[in-house]
Amino acid sequence: MRGSVAISPPISAPPLIQSLRDSDEPVYITVVYDHLDYEAETYAAQFSAVLKPGRFAGDPIPLDDIPADIEGVVIRTNGTSVSHLAHRFSTALTKAKIDHQIQPLTVVRATLAPSEYFDLAIGRRTNR
Repeated sequence: MRGSVAISPPISAPPLIQSLRDSDEPVYITVVYDHLDYEAETYAAQFSAVLKPGRFAGDPIPLDDIPADIEGVVIRTNGTSVSHLAHRFSTALTKAKIDHQIQPLTVVRATLAPSEYFDLAIGRRTNR
């Protein structure tokens, strides 16, 4: 799932939400974005608006520790393997035809977060 990712297609709510509902356990997605990137903030707000009614997410959180090389939609995981819930969310994004990447957490957040932690990071747009 690595490669060029664009933040341009609208979020396809029905397939994404249905895929998350079809599971046997609840999932909560922490949506984060680069606090200096208005476009990322706007797209993060769209994700949050789709996920909040089903209680899959809350308001997006602005961060100042999103690495500069984060592009598009990225599931950031902690640890060497992808947790079950992160994998489930990746599958839901794929079913909704939302291009995304999976990358490890970096810096301080990686040392503080538990091994099963993951978030949905919205970075800068590719193809500028």
